[in-house]
Amino acid sequence: MMNAPFWAGCAFALLGLYMLRFSVLNYRKALASQGWPTARGQMLEVTLWGRRNVEGEAKQVERLRLKFQYEVDGKPLAEQR
Repeated sequence: MMNAPFWAGCAFALLGLYMLRFSVLNYRKALASQGWPTARGQMLEVTLWGRRNVEGEAKQVERLRLKFQYEVDGKPLAEQR
């Protein structure tokens, strides 16, 4: 009969394989992004705030909001995140 350490080892091995697969896929995406075109931009506004109402309680939560503009092929574009 198989014991608990064997099953724990199997679980860790499966978790390791999953993490390896995830890492390889993200590495491929990172390599592909090196060929993307670049554009110069300018940050228009940066807002960082703290305490927020979370489930009826004021909690310290860091939030960041950015507004920026950039130009691609002579066309001005703006974003907010």
